[in-house]
Amino acid sequence: MRTLIVNAVLLDGTGADPVPGASVLVEGDRIVEIDVTGTARRPSADLVVDAGGGTLMPGLIDLHVHFLGSSQTASWTEIDKTLYGVEQGRLALDAGITTARDVGAKEQSIFALRDHFADGRLDGPRVLACGAMIAMTGGHGSPFNTRECDGPDEVRKGTREQLRAGADWIKISATGGAATANEKITSVQFDPEEMRMAVHEATKAGKYVCAHAHAALGIRQAVQAGVRTIEHGVFIDDETAAVMLEHGAWLVPTLSAYVAIVEQGPAFGIPAYMQDKARMVTGLHVQSVARAYQAGVPIAFGTDAAGRYNPIGRSVVREVELLTEAGMPLAEVARSATSVAAEALGIADTVGTVEVGKRADLIILAGDPLRTAGAYRSVSFVMSGGVVKRRLAFDR
Repeated sequence: MRTLIVNAVLLDGTGADPVPGASVLVEGDRIVEIDVTGTARRPSADLVVDAGGGTLMPGLIDLHVHFLGSSQTASWTEIDKTLYGVEQGRLALDAGITTARDVGAKEQSIFALRDHFADGRLDGPRVLACGAMIAMTGGHGSPFNTRECDGPDEVRKGTREQLRAGADWIKISATGGAATANEKITSVQFDPEEMRMAVHEATKAGKYVCAHAHAALGIRQAVQAGVRTIEHGVFIDDETAAVMLEHGAWLVPTLSAYVAIVEQGPAFGIPAYMQDKARMVTGLHVQSVARAYQAGVPIAFGTDAAGRYNPIGRSVVREVELLTEAGMPLAEVARSATSVAAEALGIADTVGTVEVGKRADLIILAGDPLRTAGAYRSVSFVMSGGVVKRRLAFDR
């Protein structure tokens, strides 16, 4: 199958200026030709898609989602959660998300869902799944989303269990959070030696570790233990930003998550303690991300989409808006959701930019994402691995 996309403004994800009048040829699951002259011959193709002057860019990458839901779906059966995940896969593609990292699902069906999306049996993005989050007894996410472990030996066992199940990443809980009732959002949970053990076991298997981490001390300890990405990072001070930069860690801010709890919590029955915690940190969170960005910490895109109050894809625009409030130009936000996210995941050799030889994960926006965050609402075309998943653009 050869697909030719013409009449596009190419935003290739590398940071280069957009190029109007571009065309891209896809054969199989790869990009095989890019023309930015606007005058070159048109190669033969089975399908020609006219972008109508819209923005052609890499598929979006969301590094922090929960396909099977969150604390709000904790009482559901595994079958219910899995069916919900099927719905979330469709919503992700509708929003232009072609790669997503699931960062916490206790149920084994998350790996089946990942595999069904990958081979086309179900409609969804490419998924990298962590399995259950490794947390201390009574720690963040307990008990609905975790494998509870105390001490390095138990962490070793819990990490190996997730790897045996097929985990692409390992996730640990370094600090408290909003979703668990009997914990402070500022608490530090795992000890350094426990986190080092998770990193040790993941590294042996060629995998990385991400950490739910809010409190500055917990963030520093996680990064010093070898954690690759910090999720949320609500209380980043100058010292913490410097440690992250020194160790080459990425920040996945998920700014829209707490905003969604504040804005949607009452309507969706979010517990009062979660709403209270969210209200306490929303402003501080933006300041922390701004501090990290100004220090040079790489920012990778993630929304923490989970329960019905915050389904996958709906928070993309809100996340973009909040990142700009933290001082990121729209051009940098676009890279955050494409090439920078791919680098954080360790898959930049295959996705994240529009380049010859890379996997054909492509989207077309009717609007200009370098002018307004609202452009991300105008997804008119989605291709994942060379397969057209959504098509509103005009075909010739």
